Amino acid sequence: MTHREEIQRRSRPGGRSARVVAAVREATLELLLEQGYDGFEIPEAARNAGVHSSTIYRRWPTKQELVADTVLNHMEQQIPMPDTGSLARDLEQLLREVAAVLAQPPLLALLRVQVALADSTVGVREASQRFWDTRFGRSAVIAERAIARGELLPGTDAKEFNEFAVAPIYLRALVTGRTIDDAFIHTCVRRTLRAFDATPS
Repeated sequence: MTHREEIQRRSRPGGRSARVVAAVREATLELLLEQGYDGFEIPEAARNAGVHSSTIYRRWPTKQELVADTVLNHMEQQIPMPDTGSLARDLEQLLREVAAVLAQPPLLALLRVQVALADSTVGVREASQRFWDTRFGRSAVIAERAIARGELLPGTDAKEFNEFAVAPIYLRALVTGRTIDDAFIHTCVRRTLRAFDATPS
């Protein structure tokens, strides 16, 4: 399966409006991966998606907002939520998935652009906030299941738990550039479980 076919498979919800959004995101991601942020232009994305530029501008008023939405949406689709029956294994698998996505140079470069733009562009900042809220909202289920199994104390803040666990991965990928290997992932898992008094199953 080609990269284009994989994107299509993941991105085809029902409804005309949803199909247009998926087509625009697909065309945008392909152009970004081919040309980078500086070479990307909305009119070309519109042509490749089979829509008018005005259709894109109505939903994404700026290039920065379209790029941020596309990159963050793609990342969200690339990181599934594990359910192994064990908090430690769930957490380790999640961190591996995050690290694998961030190990893709084109996506990492685009994510760095998105992070930089969030400081100066309101639309990008809002898109970023929605992404992180959704990202940690979805991954909160890992901690919630662990609470139900008795692996975490009742009242544990699921969002805080996941932020604590995954933050070092993003720090190394986006800021320090240090290696993210199995040993580091194991260390992140151990530190998180210890910090939240988890009882391994």
